Amino acid sequence: MSKFLSLGRNFAFKAVRLFLSLSLILQTASVPLAYAQEEESSEAATVSEEVKTEVEQALTASVEVAQELDIDLKQELDLPPDFDPTVPNGLINKIGYGFKQFGRGLKEVAYNTFASDASYTRVLEDHANQELFEAVKLHSEDAATHGEKVVEILAEFRDDLEGIKNRMPELKNSQPELARALSVKLTEDHIFVTPKVLDSLQENLLTVNPEAVPKLLEVKHQVLGATGETLVAASDGRAEVAQTLRTISEQSAKTPFSGFKNAELLSQTKKQLTTAPSEVQQAFDEAIDASLASVERNFEALPVDDEIKLQSFEQYIKQLPGSDLARIKLVEQLKNRPTIPPVMIARMQEMKAKLAETMSSRIQQVGEEGIRKAVSKMMFEFESPDLEDLKILGEFKELVPHEEIRAQISQQHEQQVQKFLNRFGDDANARQITAEFQTLMNKVETGAIMPDANLFKTLDSLKGRLTPEQQGFIEEMETKGKAEMLNRMKNDPHFTDRLGSFNPADLEVFDKIRGEVEAGFLPPPDFDFGARFDEIEQRQAANFRKFLEFQGQPEAVAQIKARFEQEVPGFVKEKFETKLKFDFEAEFRKHEELAREKETFFRQKFEEMKQEFEANFGHAEPGQRPQTFPGQPGFPFPGQVPFEQFEPPPFEQPNQPESDPSVYCSQKGGVWHDSYCELPNRDNPEEQTRTAPPPQENYDPAARCAESGGYWTGSDCRFESTKQQNDTLPPTYPPPDEQRQLESPENYAPPPDYTPPQDFTPPPPDSTFQSEVQGAHTELSMPSIYELFSSVFRF
Repeated sequence: MSKFLSLGRNFAFKAVRLFLSLSLILQTASVPLAYAQEEESSEAATVSEEVKTEVEQALTASVEVAQELDIDLKQELDLPPDFDPTVPNGLINKIGYGFKQFGRGLKEVAYNTFASDASYTRVLEDHANQELFEAVKLHSEDAATHGEKVVEILAEFRDDLEGIKNRMPELKNSQPELARALSVKLTEDHIFVTPKVLDSLQENLLTVNPEAVPKLLEVKHQVLGATGETLVAASDGRAEVAQTLRTISEQSAKTPFSGFKNAELLSQTKKQLTTAPSEVQQAFDEAIDASLASVERNFEALPVDDEIKLQSFEQYIKQLPGSDLARIKLVEQLKNRPTIPPVMIARMQEMKAKLAETMSSRIQQVGEEGIRKAVSKMMFEFESPDLEDLKILGEFKELVPHEEIRAQISQQHEQQVQKFLNRFGDDANARQITAEFQTLMNKVETGAIMPDANLFKTLDSLKGRLTPEQQGFIEEMETKGKAEMLNRMKNDPHFTDRLGSFNPADLEVFDKIRGEVEAGFLPPPDFDFGARFDEIEQRQAANFRKFLEFQGQPEAVAQIKARFEQEVPGFVKEKFETKLKFDFEAEFRKHEELAREKETFFRQKFEEMKQEFEANFGHAEPGQRPQTFPGQPGFPFPGQVPFEQFEPPPFEQPNQPESDPSVYCSQKGGVWHDSYCELPNRDNPEEQTRTAPPPQENYDPAARCAESGGYWTGSDCRFESTKQQNDTLPPTYPPPDEQRQLESPENYAPPPDYTPPQDFTPPPPDSTFQSEVQGAHTELSMPSIYELFSSVFRF
């Protein structure tokens, strides 16, 4: 095999980790990629410890992200270890690749016409897996030149998944167990693995070939949708879908924070299932909730100081590639959970602001305006937006410091509002919207949707554009939201932390609600509500100071100042200045100087790191690799979180499969037979035909064999022809042989009467992370930025 992907377990981490190279970590801190040394190094001596710490943390890569993206793609996709395909990276290779694709197409047509549903879907799955691998290999060789071709290959990969989705109903009717096993494998691969790889491609292409990104995002969404629909089509109802998703999410967790990324992938998939029935949406919601709950439990279990936990979680969320509104929405959802540790609540709000700044900076650095708008559209557009989507998009717009990006988001927000309103087109839609509003009102009443200023602003913006009857929905939701707000004020000691925003103008919303309570328009609460509203005001002032502190460029502070002067009502400014003792001019001046100090120090540190890297490994532009690579360096970098000082967390154990062995069996590609699991013999395919145990009561293996068209030898069932067996017996899935010879399914199809010993107990699910933490101590060391940068180029 070529140098590409000779990395063993670390496929995505090393093959597509330009995200964690210098380029993206610098972008995470909101500064351009290249700098001239404009500042004298002596100026760094005056930098405060606070600024040093913040900058060094921004330049430190997250060990959890590295673990999350530690993917052996060949193993995940069941590709042969020596699989090293030709990719179209030159004239001759383009011709050869074209012939290969032509051959794949002919084979798919032949199998679609003459073979069984099972054989056809296996061909499509094989081709899809190969195409995904080929796309990533081509990307790793030269993303800047071949970015658009990479996306073309990924589109072919998507088309094969769409073909499996379309054939799944027939396969479910003819061979339901095989259909279920196939859908589980596809879910493991293309909901919980493939999107992480595509996210990494997205981050790299944003740097070297941004014109390919909108199409890449479209393909990613379609892959998630096709895979999600395949799982739904193969499953027997909501409970099975939810259990499958929960089980795979638990087994795929690699870090204490993996539940968050898994929840994000589930949320993105759910968004693509716009026509799925409500029970399917509910199944995804259950799996998302379970994934977020695991983050809470693991956070509590980490045996380190809360501040270190929070720093690690913040780095994890910021440095995960492929961020979009789903991530901000999930941070909000996590913040609103009633059982979340109080120390996390306020920081969740800060994380949303930092995510917004990071995402807008990534878009801003795309040079061509048309491409920039297309990228923004794909990152922030909803296929079928609901009220919660409009709320989070409105909040995101307020958190973005860059005015140009903010203007683009404002335009998109208006388009999303119009798309939402268009769903009221006829009586049938109106009834559907009525049901949706009722669901949303229930979420507001239970606190799942926070009754904050952004909710009331969203409702108010919709009210004037609806019919009088439809406005009744909005008014009822406003009333219930205000009642829930007062209820939470009384009963939730951390409500002001959950409620607070970074927009000073939100005090206008709270002041209006306070006036309605004082005037008796709302039921008078039996507590000192005035004191709680005063707390909210104090929180808003503190949050605005914090928002200014986050800015890494003086230009961003200046833009926030201009927005403040234009958009904040006069009486709110007066309240800030008099009641809240907030000196705006002094605060803006101080934070502009602080941002300039950060920018200067950041430039210096970047130049130092760049020079040290080039001294050891030579010069490399983004998207290129050094010709030689001496090995992984181990340079330390100040500001690293000292993970080596504590053990990994007592990681949450997944549900034991014994509690539902049929689910475990299905996850492993087996067939459940009431009391035992029939699994494929992957280690020795030649022994796939296994000796049956003695007959049980009411069981006649010879008769069953005859019913299938075979003949009973006394110990096993044999067939006279390949076609006879292929047409009568469901083969095990996935096939054990790496070449997967579909023409000879007898190599891997078990007899129908196979019965393992009755005391069979399924083994516990595999988990690399769980096995590592069984020892008394496993040292975790955070990879330096140099290790991460260099690993991108080591193929």
